Amino acid sequence: MSQPNKPTFRIYSSSAGSGKTYQLTMLTRLALLLLLCLSSNTLFAQTQVSPKTSIKKTVRQMARVGILKCELVGRAPIKPQQYLRFDLLRKQCTDAELTALLKHRAPVVRAYAFQALSERSESDLLPLLLQQRRDTAKFAQQCGCIGSTTTVVESMLQDYEGSPQYAQDTLSTERKTLAANMSEESIERFAKVRATYKRSTEKQRRELIREARLLKAHDENY
Repeated sequence: MSQPNKPTFRIYSSSAGSGKTYQLTMLTRLALLLLLCLSSNTLFAQTQVSPKTSIKKTVRQMARVGILKCELVGRAPIKPQQYLRFDLLRKQCTDAELTALLKHRAPVVRAYAFQALSERSESDLLPLLLQQRRDTAKFAQQCGCIGSTTTVVESMLQDYEGSPQYAQDTLSTERKTLAANMSEESIERFAKVRATYKRSTEKQRRELIREARLLKAHDENY
């Protein structure tokens, strides 16, 4: 009985004459298959976006928009893209990464980073809040159909007071005193802002409105 022919391929050179025929052995076929698999895996890996790259892009977009948005905004409530970025941030970033973002150049990124940390029971928020107590950089925020302007430290203080850790800190005399001092400073800042606004001229008030609009200059359609 005749044996089946082995697979063959031909190699042609640029010189005159016919090409030579070679037989593919089993080892050669396995080597070619392995090479093909490695090439496919390399191509697949190159097309993937690492989580860290995704986070960096998300932070850049968040900083550009510059507005802190709640889960639902607008008269007919929808979930804005900015909130989805925050959701990605809190799900994928470690405590250390979120803490590092407290030094980011964009006020809204610092505020969002602290908000994410405030949702984690293991985070020690008070020392972080004390480090940011002079962070009075302004940014715009929107919850529901209400928009306003606030500062980083005020946003952080609000998140801290709404966190599970705040209730625990009030059981410690030292921590309770520190938290109370922060609250008093916040009240004093608000009183100064209100007094300044009352004394301001019409021209100065128009300038304040213009500044508030500039904070929303890069807003997207939710």
